[in-house]
Amino acid sequence: MCKITIFLGLFLTAGCAPSEEWWRDSFIYQIYPRSFKDSNGDGVGDINGITSKLEHLVDLNVSAFWISPFFKSPMSDFGYDISNFTDIDPIFGTLDDFSKLITKAKSLNLKVILDFVPNHSSNKHPWFQKSIQKIPPYDNYYVWRNATFVNGTRHPPNNWLSVTRGSAWTWNDVRQQYYLHQFSYFQPDLNFRSSALNQEMKDVLTFWTKRGVDGFRVDAIPQAFEDARFLDEPVKPNTGLPPDDPNTLEHIYTKNQKETYELVRSWRNHLDAMNGTRKIILTESYITLDELNQSMKYYEYGADIAFNFMFVTGFNNRSTPTDFKDGIEKWLAHMPRGNYSSNWVVDNHDNNRFSQVSVWCITGMKLGWKTRGCRIMRLLIRLDAVQDQLATTSRRGILREHPSSGIIQLALDFQQTKQLGYESTLTTRF
Repeated sequence: MCKITIFLGLFLTAGCAPSEEWWRDSFIYQIYPRSFKDSNGDGVGDINGITSKLEHLVDLNVSAFWISPFFKSPMSDFGYDISNFTDIDPIFGTLDDFSKLITKAKSLNLKVILDFVPNHSSNKHPWFQKSIQKIPPYDNYYVWRNATFVNGTRHPPNNWLSVTRGSAWTWNDVRQQYYLHQFSYFQPDLNFRSSALNQEMKDVLTFWTKRGVDGFRVDAIPQAFEDARFLDEPVKPNTGLPPDDPNTLEHIYTKNQKETYELVRSWRNHLDAMNGTRKIILTESYITLDELNQSMKYYEYGADIAFNFMFVTGFNNRSTPTDFKDGIEKWLAHMPRGNYSSNWVVDNHDNNRFSQVSVWCITGMKLGWKTRGCRIMRLLIRLDAVQDQLATTSRRGILREHPSSGIIQLALDFQQTKQLGYESTLTTRF
């Protein structure tokens, strides 16, 4: 097993055999375009801004960058409500701008990954507007159900709740049916039981692959399919949560359905059938350590990376070195047998920035993000979470600022962590 140390986006490797799959033992950097770099002074980051700063990623020894959605959108969810999957929103630029970005990235040997948002579209998408009118084949592009009636009062088809709280169903007066939205009401779920819709989304993959992208990060993959019987989900007892909170339900009918894994396999086969190098597929699945098997299955159905959010959601400043050791070993133990790559997500757009995170010297791919272009003027250091037994032996502090990126890092090496079988680095960012 090769060793990798992460310093806020910079990583070092030792003893790693070369692989034809470029993402092995690499760092993938997330760019949130709206706030990364504004090239024209309108207050919004854009594609040309990203292009102008690609050398900074090279300086950080990044292998690839993943761009959050820049597609046409009403921006009700900052781009995750898409009204055109194959065009760029004017606030970010044009397809010509994107072609220039691809050209420069390739000249710098950087891979480009796009967000692929298959679970839903915007309610402003032409597909949805035609679906409301029951115009074939769009009438079946979304999940529509009739109302249920209790004592003459209209109710949603079942008790499913959205990720954003409240019913996952919204009534449409024109169509006289409810439509499903596992996220916000302005993000209606796409219906992959429709062969026409299924092909439309494969065409999206084809469109961007032909424009030179190297792979796709698949957003919210667990919600892509729902159980076709539309049964009520079991209610968890004694949660103490409000009844509209999705955590009051066991999501056995709305997440990680068998058809979802087959869908990922179909995308894998579709991309592999295209000429060129293998395109990376990364699947986003927020799970607990007790639900690892559900996420690991995506590896076996064609994903190259099934996101591991352990460092983002699994630990905090009360976690001990043993907690980290146990969590890491549990993840690695659940990895399916075969030539699969582990991964360690250290930040993303859905979560607050770390004020402190411990990263261990372990194998695999790392993912992180940065959007601020300004330099950090001061660094505050909290060591209260460092265990006494680690702080009592020799340690060495390294403080440096990367001039091109404005990143300041503090690395503390604790000799005693070797007793746990790992070397460690403590990094702090504000």
